[in-house]
Amino acid sequence: MSQPVEADPDAKPSRAGVPSDALEAALDTLGGAVAVAADLPTDVGAELVRAARGAFLVGLRLCAAISVVLSLMLAVFVFTRLRDVARSAQSATEAEG
Repeated sequence: MSQPVEADPDAKPSRAGVPSDALEAALDTLGGAVAVAADLPTDVGAELVRAARGAFLVGLRLCAAISVVLSLMLAVFVFTRLRDVARSAQSATEAEG
């Protein structure tokens, strides 16, 4: 009787059944992954699309978070720079009047 094989938690997902050129297309873009999944068996294709969508969403959320941080930094910078401009403009109008 054979011993059951335990799954290695650090092992990378299997890419069995996916041709190398199709794998390359699937790794490049979400659209490539969906196109490749259409030619694979249903269960393998569904898992590929799920993984590709998950990776796309992680990237999208990362870009959104970076954009929010940079926008807030820019807003603080502009606020601090324009605050002095507004004070000097107000002083100039008071001096004229």
